[in-house]
Amino acid sequence: GMTNGFSAILLPQLQRPESSIQITSDQSSWIASMAPLPMAAGCLLGGFLMEKFGRKVTHLVLNVSFAVGFCVLSMASSYDMILAGRFITGFSCGLIGPPASVYIAETSHPKYRGILLAGVTFAVSFGIFISHLFGTFFHWKMAALYCSFFMAVSYLFVALCPESPSWLLSKGKTGEAEAAFRWLRGHDADALKEFQDMASNYSPAGESQEPKPTLLQNISKKEFVLPLLILLVFFFTMQFSGVNIVAFYSISLMQTTIGTNINEYLAMLIVDLVRV
Repeated sequence: GMTNGFSAILLPQLQRPESSIQITSDQSSWIASMAPLPMAAGCLLGGFLMEKFGRKVTHLVLNVSFAVGFCVLSMASSYDMILAGRFITGFSCGLIGPPASVYIAETSHPKYRGILLAGVTFAVSFGIFISHLFGTFFHWKMAALYCSFFMAVSYLFVALCPESPSWLLSKGKTGEAEAAFRWLRGHDADALKEFQDMASNYSPAGESQEPKPTLLQNISKKEFVLPLLILLVFFFTMQFSGVNIVAFYSISLMQTTIGTNINEYLAMLIVDLVRV
């Protein structure tokens, strides 16, 4: 979220006459769009990393990646460095896509899973608000540095959390999986039964003797196709509604639409709060 919202406070400051880095209108477009460009590649790599090295390790890596990107922005002395920082933070946004939702789904109690997964969208909106808030009161370099602090705090929290029990079971690490599950759910009888049911799905005795379906057979099933189509329509509608344009160019949009009737930064923060 902070990556999506950062260009909104960065571009107006760069376009001021006293800015140490002067940019053209074409360059401002590249700065805004540089973050979304590598997101797809980041998603692919994020999916590979979380299956190969685990959900927790992937989250630790992407927090470092985010911090590096914002630090590059905070030290940027040229247009190229700004592009590099935007590219790294955008790539990190892609990295976080797969492991975030998967980790929540695999570690949360079914009763709270839905609201926790919805919290991902809330976190994005809140991140946009935070970056806009920093940019309202601080120079864009300081705002980038403050954004990197969030990554450091996030890294510490993730380091204290256990790995996904499901992933550990898939790698045959039953003892570690049970310890992680008990850390998450406690030691009561219901938690023990839930873990045993989960473990049975990964044990040789719990495997079906029928041949496993191929990838093509899996993606051809109705249970896969219908949710995929619903998500495609949902994300298509969301992206073409202009949600990212509002986040990327908030100040410019406010200046164009409301003029001098209200402070554009105040209007931007009001819109952010409504989004949250």
